[in-house]
Amino acid sequence: MQRRTILKKSITEPDTDVVVNAANDGLWAGSGVCGAIFSAAGHKQLQAACDKIGHCDVGSAVITPGFNLKSKYIIHAVGPIWKDGKQNEPDLLYSAYYKSLELAVENDCHSIGFPLLSAGIFGYPVKDAWHQAIKACTDFQHEHPANVISIVFAVLDDRILNVGLETIASFDKESETTESIQYTFFWHEYDENGQFSNWYPSQFTVEGVSYKHVEQFIMAQKAKHFGDDLIYRAIMRTDDPSDCKKLGKRVTGFDSLRWDLIRYPILRAGVRAKFGQDPKLRALLLNTGDAILAEASPYDKVFGIGLDAATAKGVAPDQWPGENLLGKVLMEVRRELRNKEEEEPLFSVIDEYESSIRFVDQPGQWIDITPPAVKKRQRKVLDELAKELHEDKNDE
Repeated sequence: MQRRTILKKSITEPDTDVVVNAANDGLWAGSGVCGAIFSAAGHKQLQAACDKIGHCDVGSAVITPGFNLKSKYIIHAVGPIWKDGKQNEPDLLYSAYYKSLELAVENDCHSIGFPLLSAGIFGYPVKDAWHQAIKACTDFQHEHPANVISIVFAVLDDRILNVGLETIASFDKESETTESIQYTFFWHEYDENGQFSNWYPSQFTVEGVSYKHVEQFIMAQKAKHFGDDLIYRAIMRTDDPSDCKKLGKRVTGFDSLRWDLIRYPILRAGVRAKFGQDPKLRALLLNTGDAILAEASPYDKVFGIGLDAATAKGVAPDQWPGENLLGKVLMEVRRELRNKEEEEPLFSVIDEYESSIRFVDQPGQWIDITPPAVKKRQRKVLDELAKELHEDKNDE
């Protein structure tokens, strides 16, 4: 971990490449930290440089020369005024720190001195202010490992200093725990570990039907399950996983409640067949040991973790915003293959899941929550697809 230090000093004293001013959005000279920096740097020349810039948004930062300070630069960061914590204050404070660090790196600085932004006359609670400060700095250092920058916080109050030290210790402890965990991240089928992607080409069969990749299998089961034969046949005709996904979104009669209940066993059946039937893929999966497998897609919060790999490494798995369904299925299949457990028939598993959403007094009848207007659109989509398939056939 790169250095983060808290010193009992005035913000004008640290021998750093740049110091940060707790600025207001008009970049005027003020009291407290702001007044100390203006006084030490030279009020007239610093105010003239700030006037030339004119304004800085809350949550952002600008840079000027350091003038009479030991530091080469001054970064003017505008933190939020505390109201009730529900006016985006945490994000704005985090952003003020993060953008200050970005500016420092852009200007070839290797050390930076911060005050505790917003915790003075802006009224931000000290403990919460420290949390955003250390979180922003920790995240920046994790996400920019090549940019080595030493971070110093300068405060004069013993109570504030001690709260800061406790916050750093808490973050370091969590980081040690997180870094001890082994991960195998993947996303695109053509990237490192791409074999774990549902889009990776891998021939396998399930109940006598051959599939080209897991994405095709999932979308085909989706169409088949909701009775859309035209979409099913279109999915089975294409090799492109992107086309399969697009077609899957056009399935008529789709019921999100039912799909949420059965998509896991369908995904599991496809992944089990993919890795169970290909010796090389089976060995690849088993060789991951006990690592946490995760689809590091920052855009997918269902099958993926909702974060990219670089960001995810600094976050505990239980704090990932995505469900990581694919990663969980891969780890389940890995355990089954390791223990040589027999594969369960796909549709017996699906039937078990589906039984939970049937009417008790009408066995075998599904709850139909599809609005009439949606049914009309479904018929229109079906007619359009039939026309497309007919045209495709004539072109062959």
